[in-house]
Amino acid sequence: KDLKDAMEILIEEKRHRISIAEKLEDSIDFATELIFAE
Repeated sequence: KDLKDAMEILIEEKRHRISIAEKLEDSIDFATELIFAE
């Protein structure tokens, strides 16, 4: 049971990191578009 719980926690953390990375990429794309629009 402990192993399963640990795996679930790791998966949750990974998902969280992926969503942060995606948001960061969106922000970078947005900033790049703004810079090129100047």
